[in-house]
Amino acid sequence: MIIEPSEIIEQLKETRRIEANLTDSTVRQKLYNLRKSKGEKVTVFCGKFDNLIRQYETCNKIIGEDEKRAIFEHAVTEAHPDLPTAIFVKNQTGTVMTTNDMKSFLLQLEAKNQINLEAKAATLLRQQHKAPANDPELAKVKCHRCNKHGNYQTDCPLKD
Repeated sequence: MIIEPSEIIEQLKETRRIEANLTDSTVRQKLYNLRKSKGEKVTVFCGKFDNLIRQYETCNKIIGEDEKRAIFEHAVTEAHPDLPTAIFVKNQTGTVMTTNDMKSFLLQLEAKNQINLEAKAATLLRQQHKAPANDPELAKVKCHRCNKHGNYQTDCPLKD
């Protein structure tokens, strides 16, 4: 007896669903209760979201793009209140922001925030290393740019 590959796949899905004790209603409940926390990485959250979508599809159910987009937006809006504005702006152009568009937006936002945090940390570090102009220790400091004593490279008069 030869079994079609698609039948084997369906049997495997059913076995996996039974082993995990998954029903479409339990997975749907998990999807609607899913929330992204403020400190959670976007990639980690998206992995959880995509995994739940796959689990739902394992139950031989398909979730529409509109519903998927609404669930995703609802799950991340508390952690990223600027997302609805981006969705509104995109809708004004006559196009709909897809789930993948929202993921890309959040990844870009996360990268931008990381760059801003690193810049703030670097500024704070520079401020900690600056000595007051009347500090006697500053006379011992030699600038690596102008090779003169009395200033750090970041405060060099030759600085561009």
